[in-house]
Amino acid sequence: SNIVNFSSISVYGKNNKIPFSEDQIPLSDNFYGLAKYVVENIANYYNLKFGMKIKTLRIAHVLSLNPSKDFMIDIFVKRALNNEPINIWGKGKGTRVYVAINDVIEATAKAIEHKTSSGVFNVGMKAGTSHRQLAETINAVYKSKQHINFDLEKTEDRLQEAMSTSKIKTEWGWEPKTSVANAFKIIRDVSLEENSRI
Repeated sequence: SNIVNFSSISVYGKNNKIPFSEDQIPLSDNFYGLAKYVVENIANYYNLKFGMKIKTLRIAHVLSLNPSKDFMIDIFVKRALNNEPINIWGKGKGTRVYVAINDVIEATAKAIEHKTSSGVFNVGMKAGTSHRQLAETINAVYKSKQHINFDLEKTEDRLQEAMSTSKIKTEWGWEPKTSVANAFKIIRDVSLEENSRI
C-alpha cells in the first residue's frame, strides 16, 4: 500500500494564508484544485480506514520541457525564442511557486523510499517568482534582446504564492535543488539536443 498521489498547489487559493502549509484547510478558487482536494480526502480515508500508506504530494507549477500550450510560460518561451517582446498584463507583480521536473522526480523517489509515511507534503520552491521576474529570466536564458511590454490597461493578476516545504525537508530530507533560471537552461539545452536529432 506504498502509494504516491500527485496533487497540486491549486488546492490552495487566494484566501489561504501564505506561505501555504499542509496544516491549512485548502480554499481552492477553481474546479481543478477542488477535484485534487477530493482525491486527497479519499486517500486520507483509505489511510485511516485501512492503514494504507498513501503519500500526497502537493506539487507547485512544474517547469518541464513541454508546458501546457497557451499558458503563460509557453507563451513567454515562444516569444523569447522568436526574439519578440514579451507582453505582461499590468506590472507583473503577481507571483507563482515553481518547481523543476527533476526535483519532482527526486521528491517522488523520496516518497517511495519512506514506506511507512503517509499524509500530505508540499513540493516546490519556497518563494514565489513574479511574472516580471519570470519574463526577465526567460529572456536572459534564451538570449532575447527584446524588451518586456507592460500593458497597464489590462487587469493585472495580483495573486501571491509562497509555499512552506519544511515538513518534507524535516521528514524526508528533500528540498529543491534547481532554481528557476537553471530549470530553463536545462529545458533550453534538452530542446536544442532534441531538435538536432530531427
